[in-house]
Amino acid sequence: FAGIWGRTPDALYEHFETWLDAIHTDDRERIVQNFFSNILTGTYDAEYRVVRPDGSIRWIHDRRKPLGIGTLVAGVAEDITQRKEIEAVLKEREERLRHVLEKTHTAVWDWDIRCGKVFWTPQHFTMLGYEPDSVEPSYANWAARVHPEDLVSTEAAVREAMEQHCEYRHEFRALWSDGTVRWIDAHGTYTYGPDGRCERMVGVMRDITERKQAQEALRESEAKFRKMFENMTEMFQILEPIFDGQGKATDFRYVEVNPATETLTGKSRKEIEGKTAKQLWGIVEDYWVETMAEVLRTGKSAHTENYSRELDAYLDMK
Repeated sequence: FAGIWGRTPDALYEHFETWLDAIHTDDRERIVQNFFSNILTGTYDAEYRVVRPDGSIRWIHDRRKPLGIGTLVAGVAEDITQRKEIEAVLKEREERLRHVLEKTHTAVWDWDIRCGKVFWTPQHFTMLGYEPDSVEPSYANWAARVHPEDLVSTEAAVREAMEQHCEYRHEFRALWSDGTVRWIDAHGTYTYGPDGRCERMVGVMRDITERKQAQEALRESEAKFRKMFENMTEMFQILEPIFDGQGKATDFRYVEVNPATETLTGKSRKEIEGKTAKQLWGIVEDYWVETMAEVLRTGKSAHTENYSRELDAYLDMK
């Protein structure tokens, strides 16, 4: 008692309130009600804080039961401060991890392959279209939400990584019960026993639907651009300005040209692409080069009409 409470047993013998007074004010009412409500039935078991005379705080696990002799009670009080401090640290780490997982939209799973037991974080449920804790985490409930068109390849990827003792990395679609489709990027690692058998798999999943949608939009945009590029009747060229040592634009290189350029110049793509204007024509007017350099410098579009001696024609350049 002296070592934990910082008070002498004699003080407790003389004044029972010494025990009550030492209990932390935030815990005292709860403990008093618990003690007097349950002590005579033999069910008193509580954890609380005590404040020692020097101001330090200790956590106590207190268990007591009646002796059956009048109102005599026997009990054991254990100092659990270290355990509580460890629990607080773990709770803080768990909270920090939960915050990171929420902010990064990351789900975690832990699969004990030996017994089949699976753990999912709340994000894992929602990423598959389940309400948290609405189903038992399991391989079957995961597979039930993999898009039917992706299930065979996804399960094959899981087995292949397991058998080859390598990291599991795979992208697949999740199909929710309401028909919503989400793209998932999954990474996992395996643990093996002394006999070489796989015992455990842990991993993370991320929802990459927005990235996939952006990639698809980019592909569609590129396809539209390519169609326009190939079919327009005007010359369309992707050009790269060339600068001298003083930073002045002196020439430009043809990166890519469309079929109309071939028709109007009489040269093939193979002859044009990769070459500079001076290599192709021997000379290039300054106003063409200066216009392109200004576009590159300001980031703004430009428009000029001028004569091209190489083609012996007036060109409208945009």
